[in-house]
Amino acid sequence: MTSPQETHAPSIRDPRPADEADWRILWSRYCTFYETAVPVSFQRHKDWSVKTGDNYSFAKKVNSVPVTAIEFAMVAAEYPIVFAGTEGNSMPAIVLGVFVVAVVALNVSAAWDYVQVGRRDGDPIGSTGRYLRAHENVPGQKYFVVSGRDSPYYVWGDQATSYDRMKLFTRPELVRTPIEPSALESFTAAPPFALFMRREMWGPVSTTLADRYPRGRIRNVSPDGARVVLEVPS
Repeated sequence: MTSPQETHAPSIRDPRPADEADWRILWSRYCTFYETAVPVSFQRHKDWSVKTGDNYSFAKKVNSVPVTAIEFAMVAAEYPIVFAGTEGNSMPAIVLGVFVVAVVALNVSAAWDYVQVGRRDGDPIGSTGRYLRAHENVPGQKYFVVSGRDSPYYVWGDQATSYDRMKLFTRPELVRTPIEPSALESFTAAPPFALFMRREMWGPVSTTLADRYPRGRIRNVSPDGARVVLEVPS
């Protein structure tokens, strides 16, 4: 955690192979919830179901739980959200067992800082979500995202992550199957549509797609220009 005197904005970078050790430590603590973790098998677990209850003793040895950005709103009223790790390599988590009044005060302060940073710097999730919502009422609108295993649209995840995350912000039927980066140059679709991609993917195909869609225009999605969208009107 940073001290109140430290006002620099957190940096966000792509994952690196060296991060694996830190992730193993983080998730080994998370997995103390489970005494025996095994892969789900249709044959073995087809008749199993989730049992609800009020016994939370399984979490008695855990003092924090990792969370994702889309879970912030759900957990903020109950738990403080902290960013654990080292500079440039941190993970949001909730801290368990803290007094509720302190939780609310801490999260209100953190949320305001988060909003201010978002307004100034933006981020792929929030910036893309705002665009999706703002343009979803265009008649015939379709959303495509260029995302692959080695070059995902978002920092974390794969094609399925990009697809599912975009559907959270707009009508699911508007979000179409993700485009592999290798297939971008041959991409075709009937206007209107919006094609999201990383900035570095636009350069090699810019001439081809500009010729194919002369009425299209490229614009920044995130304020830093790291994520862009090709808008093609009808």
